[in-house]
Amino acid sequence: MKDLLTEPLSLDTHPIGIATKMRNKLEQLRGNGPIAALCDWNVHLKCVQQMIPFFHASDHFAYAKSCHLYLQDMLKLPSVISKE
Repeated sequence: MKDLLTEPLSLDTHPIGIATKMRNKLEQLRGNGPIAALCDWNVHLKCVQQMIPFFHASDHFAYAKSCHLYLQDMLKLPSVISKE
């Protein structure tokens, strides 16, 4: 996805050309596995952690609790996987 944002704009701005580029990039990412689109697992976890206060502030306590539990489980994941 980073390549799509950093490559210079070409003269090919036809919607079909843009759609083809996007489809090719998505196929490339799909070949690298489902986590490839996230780029960095730690960045994902940090983002989830930073969302929790916003859920509390907007009275979405169930979402805040779910995020907290998800974060705890994902942080324990490396130790769980390495044991097996």
